[in-house]
Amino acid sequence: MKKNVLFVLLMLILGACSLNATQEATLTSTTNDFLKARKEGMQLAYISMIHPSLVRAYKDQGDSVFLAKFELNSVDNYLDEPILRTVKKDNSTIHALYEFRVIQTGWIEEEITQKNTTYVAISDDNGKTWFFMPKSDYENKDIAKDIERLL
Repeated sequence: MKKNVLFVLLMLILGACSLNATQEATLTSTTNDFLKARKEGMQLAYISMIHPSLVRAYKDQGDSVFLAKFELNSVDNYLDEPILRTVKKDNSTIHALYEFRVIQTGWIEEEITQKNTTYVAISDDNGKTWFFMPKSDYENKDIAKDIERLL
């Protein structure tokens, strides 16, 4: 009996932290668009998928800081192989931690490195729309102060 209660509690906890099918489909689609924009150097599309509070925070620091942060023309790597690590919800706000493999490009051929990077996908409307933020910016509470950190 005690094991059944623990199992039910565990399932409730896990269920509270997971996405429904619609939320997951939207997140997957947005993630694919985010990766494509970054890989193909589509700077406006890429910036449009960065959380608006982060974009505003860098824009407020001046054009040179903003351009340096979101420059894609000189990027010699791209992101691939997304792995969803953690999801946290609070009412209609959802934060999902993604880990990506960094693919380095060279003069002759691609070389897959062992380097990984992490981003947080953020939805403020129960998973209908998603925006991304590098985990380093997410952890820096001096940037985009209006975002409540769930992770």
